[in-house]
Amino acid sequence: GFTFCGFFYGDVEATFDNTVLMVKSIGEGEFFRFYEYSLAHASTYWPAGYDILLYVFFAVWNLPAILLHLFTGFNYLESPLALLWCKGLGGVFAVAMGWAVYQMAGLLEAAKEKRWQAVFLLLSSLSLTAPVFVAGQYDTLPLFFMLLGLYFYLKDGKKGRKGFYLCFCISIPLKVYGLFLLLPLILLKEKRVWAILIKTIGCCLPY
Repeated sequence: GFTFCGFFYGDVEATFDNTVLMVKSIGEGEFFRFYEYSLAHASTYWPAGYDILLYVFFAVWNLPAILLHLFTGFNYLESPLALLWCKGLGGVFAVAMGWAVYQMAGLLEAAKEKRWQAVFLLLSSLSLTAPVFVAGQYDTLPLFFMLLGLYFYLKDGKKGRKGFYLCFCISIPLKVYGLFLLLPLILLKEKRVWAILIKTIGCCLPY
């Protein structure tokens, strides 16, 4: 709790600001020029640099603060509570990652105790807690969809395949490294070159 509240990474402030600017750009008819709009109106030193999908997630998460700002002039950049709320999105997806690991362990027929051990090992890892709960980084968003995609991959079947591709269609625009898991998984089940290309490119199209 102390490290979450006591350490502040400047990128959280910039992402919050650019999320608000994305919403404003929609209202002003500038959505398709969002990055130029951010460059001209950013209140921090960092205009928008992430893919638009990340800002959509943050817009949903920060909707109360955004509405307060739009209708009352609420200064979200000077509100510790609003900034901590923004930072918390990564933690929510970290917990969601734990859920995905638990579900995958269930598909592998692991005992209930072993499933919880897998979740504990994930959520107690310093490689997760330091970047997410201290620095407030956002990699848990694409990682959750990668894990969920892996869950659907293990589940197999028609619904499993659809879920697998959908999850990577979301993960790759958030962080492109999802492609490095997608391609080997496709190659394990697909040997036709044209099908491999279509499925890989299809998942990359939202990017």
